[in-house]
Amino acid sequence: MFHNRVIKMRVFSLVGKACSSVAFALFFGLLAGVAHAAEVRSASTTNLAPLLTYSIKRPHAGDTDITYYLSRPKEKIDFPIVVLIGGSSDQNNAASITQFHRYFLRNFDAVGAAALTVEQWGITEHAIDKKIFMAHYTRTQRLQDHRAVIEHIRRYPPRGWNGKLALLAVSEGGNIAVTLAADPNVPVSATAIWSGAGDWSWRDELWAFMRQACSEESAKDEAECQNVSTRQQFDSRLDEVFLHPSSQLYYSNMTNMYMSDAMTYPKPAYKNIHGKLLVVSGVRDTLIQSSDDFYKKAKQAGVNITYWRIEDMDHSIRKRPELIERSFEWLKQQLQ
Repeated sequence: MFHNRVIKMRVFSLVGKACSSVAFALFFGLLAGVAHAAEVRSASTTNLAPLLTYSIKRPHAGDTDITYYLSRPKEKIDFPIVVLIGGSSDQNNAASITQFHRYFLRNFDAVGAAALTVEQWGITEHAIDKKIFMAHYTRTQRLQDHRAVIEHIRRYPPRGWNGKLALLAVSEGGNIAVTLAADPNVPVSATAIWSGAGDWSWRDELWAFMRQACSEESAKDEAECQNVSTRQQFDSRLDEVFLHPSSQLYYSNMTNMYMSDAMTYPKPAYKNIHGKLLVVSGVRDTLIQSSDDFYKKAKQAGVNITYWRIEDMDHSIRKRPELIERSFEWLKQQLQ
């Protein structure tokens, strides 16, 4: 396990605080890191519409309900809905999606769009059950919950919704957004992804991050780096994890179940992606080549894609408020 001093090069750039997990650091978007930022912006959101809480049943009896939140633009009665999808989390940094949602309330109000977020299993706005959260948390589980909520609002449209739907995602949320944008049952008009649209497998993306993190002088004595000094060693370790996909076993602060699911999560179905697509990626992000490949393949498949390749940006979008504003302006144009 890396000490905070080692991985702060990546995690500080994301959220302004350190965490102790390599795998988590790689895919940690804004979800667990906006708490402080949300407090800073709270004064500017007090006059905005509140978050309304809803729930729907999961398909299996005995499972807890799926909770989702909806905020409407304050002065618009006819509006599109943007599904906001946060990044990854782990047991030490789990947080309610409401923090992420509230951080962007002002932006959504300016665009004249409603925002919808889906809560993680085992988490509510006021409580977090880490055991339940980690027992269920995978990309596929998050995808299923988002898909179920979208299906629900299409069947029972919220008052004021004009029928237009868009996606806005960050980091791991980008994987989910790409899958949804390629789903014929999810009629999105536009999708914007920050630091989360990649062509590579999760195994390849994690290896790219590990190589950079372990190249730091302060990381040379870390056991986690010594155990994956070559790609062959790294693959052997992940193969072992894959053979034991338990929620009770952990690798880099993530469950084997999560890791196994991420390794088998489907790659982008480029030819099926519909609606316009915006991808924002930083050249200083270890995922930049994966993003470049995503853009090339999407373009070849005929996707209407816009690619902002930012020279002086890493994995963090929160440090670049001007790009956030530009992204919302892009969404506004697509939803008019």
